[in-house]
Amino acid sequence: MRNIDVLREPLRNKGTAFTAEERERLGTADLSCGRIFPPAARMREVALAVATAVAEAAFATGVATHPRPPDLAAHLRRGMYAASYSGAD
Repeated sequence: MRNIDVLREPLRNKGTAFTAEERERLGTADLSCGRIFPPAARMREVALAVATAVAEAAFATGVATHPRPPDLAAHLRRGMYAASYSGAD
């Protein structure tokens, strides 16, 4: 596969395939401020949005190997790591 082909394949390079609506929802405007990552307070929200978009693409193109859950975002959220610290009030 040539480099240009990778750029045209959303499943191979999602970073160049975000729609305007996805960029707005994911906050890629942060990049214009010089941020590489979203603010820490939004990190889980952005990670979930990216995971959901990738999973939706996998189901849409038929590459997903498991049945699609009724609520994809909720299913992915349940699988996300959640740090919890005892006594960190």
